[in-house]
Amino acid sequence: FCGERVSLRGAGRTDAGVHATGQVAHIDLLKAWPDDKVRDAVNAHLQAAKARIAILQAAVVPDSFDARFSATGRHYLYRIVNRRAPVDDAIEI
Repeated sequence: FCGERVSLRGAGRTDAGVHATGQVAHIDLLKAWPDDKVRDAVNAHLQAAKARIAILQAAVVPDSFDARFSATGRHYLYRIVNRRAPVDDAIEI
């Protein structure tokens, strides 16, 4: 959309099968673009790449902002299943 090759840099990474909500990311652009145009254009590229994420909001930030290094905190929620695995009756021993 902008004629530039850009990289999306996230505040952190998740392991396979792990989900993130409220993830912050940034891209550096040479020209100023309306926030909604950036959001919609990046989402179009993500959808074309069959990515399972979407940009909900875009905003101009200071040049010194870095999604990874400007993060002031992270919150993790672990759900641990503490029970025996269910028995599958279809398995013959």
